[in-house]
Amino acid sequence: MKFPEVEHSLQILESQVDSIYELQRDWWMASDGAICGACEFFVPALAKRTNAFIDGFAKMLRDDNHYAATLFIRPTLEHVLIAIASDEYEGGHHEFAQRIIFGDRIRELKSVSGRRMYENYLVKRLQARLDKTRPDLNVIGLYNWSNSFVHFGAQQVYSLVDSVTEPESGYSGRIGFLLRAPTYEIPHATSKNVSDWIDCMLGIAVMMGSCLEGMIEVRQNWLCQIDTPNS
Repeated sequence: MKFPEVEHSLQILESQVDSIYELQRDWWMASDGAICGACEFFVPALAKRTNAFIDGFAKMLRDDNHYAATLFIRPTLEHVLIAIASDEYEGGHHEFAQRIIFGDRIRELKSVSGRRMYENYLVKRLQARLDKTRPDLNVIGLYNWSNSFVHFGAQQVYSLVDSVTEPESGYSGRIGFLLRAPTYEIPHATSKNVSDWIDCMLGIAVMMGSCLEGMIEVRQNWLCQIDTPNS
């Protein structure tokens, strides 16, 4: 790995995989053996896919594959937005899971307030929630920034260019195009850049953990309601 100094941060990020699995287990235990239907497929899959992206991101960084690693940030954040959409949906978590399993697009569904749940709406809703508990997490900024890595553009174009140095005089004023190298590192990426990417993924993992905790509470409350006889 080009920047071995980020190994400790990577290990902290990877520890979130076990934390998310623990929350997934707690979600199952909250059911107390009861089956609610579509949620049994939706929530575990959401947690597992989040962990798969975290794991893939860490492996890409260890392989110095900066091009691929940064792509994992945006879709991992999307998993959190899906969890927020489930909480915002006018029909509740269980109906939301059914709609998703049957192929409905989230942007076609409406929130409790009657708004279409486009990504920009979900980002703002997530930011509003975090402002109360984690004001250090700038979801809107993270969303806009990570989107720039998803599509081919200026960042990929300019990452092929590097300055050419000469042994005697240092910088020569010329540039070179790095067409092939043993790894897919971005030439101008620094240790600080990679550390920032890891921090972004760690923040996303924390947000997903918070969403799963909310889903555990919803599941437990739903079971309490069906166990309580009508008065």
